[in-house]
Amino acid sequence: MIYPCRELLLTPDVRERAKTLPEKYPAAKEICERLVEGIVTDGMESLIPLLVDEQESILHRALSNTEVIFVDQERIKSRSADLLSTNEEFFAASWSNAAFGGVAPLHDGKDTYLTWEQVQDELRELSLPSINLSSFGSDLVEDTNFLDASSIEPMRGDAERAIALISDSLLHNHAVVFSALGAGMAERYADIFRNADLPVRVVSDLQSQPLRGTVYVTTSQIAHGFLSHSASLLFITERDLSGNKGSAKDGDALPSKRKQALDPLELKAGDFVVHEQHGIGRYVELVHRTTGTITREYLVIEYAAAKRGQPGDRIFVPTDSLEQVSKYIGGEAPAVHRIGSGECRKQRVVHAKQCARLRANSFDSTQLEQVLRDMHFHLTLLGSENSRMLFPM
Repeated sequence: MIYPCRELLLTPDVRERAKTLPEKYPAAKEICERLVEGIVTDGMESLIPLLVDEQESILHRALSNTEVIFVDQERIKSRSADLLSTNEEFFAASWSNAAFGGVAPLHDGKDTYLTWEQVQDELRELSLPSINLSSFGSDLVEDTNFLDASSIEPMRGDAERAIALISDSLLHNHAVVFSALGAGMAERYADIFRNADLPVRVVSDLQSQPLRGTVYVTTSQIAHGFLSHSASLLFITERDLSGNKGSAKDGDALPSKRKQALDPLELKAGDFVVHEQHGIGRYVELVHRTTGTITREYLVIEYAAAKRGQPGDRIFVPTDSLEQVSKYIGGEAPAVHRIGSGECRKQRVVHAKQCARLRANSFDSTQLEQVLRDMHFHLTLLGSENSRMLFPM
């Protein structure tokens, strides 16, 4: 799918023209200086008529067997007309502002957009077929085809309804595809379907037509699914089932530097691990726990007992949150922390002060090794960001 947009490629010719453009248009100096350096800048598309002699639409790059599909054609037509109208209003306002001493507009902007009629002319010129896909239609319009596809009713986390729908589709010999947002969620839903005795196959990409009688679990950013009896296909998404809107588009951005998650298969019972909040503990085992119809996998970590003579306290860390846990890399067996004792926080403060002293004073490798030995290699507790801040080496 291609969204309407404009693109300016910073070719050597464009960068060279940007170097001389401020002589004629001083108002464009700041943007042009960035373009000369090859830096993509917000608003640079507005200079397209001044930097490029001739433009082309993406249709000229399409293969000869390309078919163009407009999703909701009437809305595209109205939005394009609104865009052109808004551009003209801004142009008139710019000249009005210039009459009172403001900066005159660089150009009228007409050459940076295609009208709907121009798009249709290009389609005819290139002999590219096009169709309109819309949720509304009339049998009075010639060449109108109605698709046998219905939307999936929101299930609001009711896994039983999803399993019932999938089972019914399998009984009707339909191909079933379930799409999750990520690989982790795909594996989790695959386990749920397996527990319901459904035939499941997990694939990273659908390279061929799915076979009937099997539930294909894959990943994509498609938000909503559909059911088509004529095509014998049920396509259902994670959002249809859970109602979760989290996706690459509207979810929170991931941090730029994210810790690599711990691989629980590398741990043995009794290994020391470090939790960002609770400190040093001892790995016990990997267990499955079921809440309602959802089964999740947990890492069990044991800490020192709150009172002497009692068994140690345990926490259950979901395997999808293992970025909070790292393997202990010290040279000696550490003391296991108590949950809620503040030992982890105190250790961070001590280590931060020692690191600060190392930065303030000159030291050789022998001194550094001795200090690290005294700290029992607990620098893991500082976190990667603090370590880089204290030791920019």
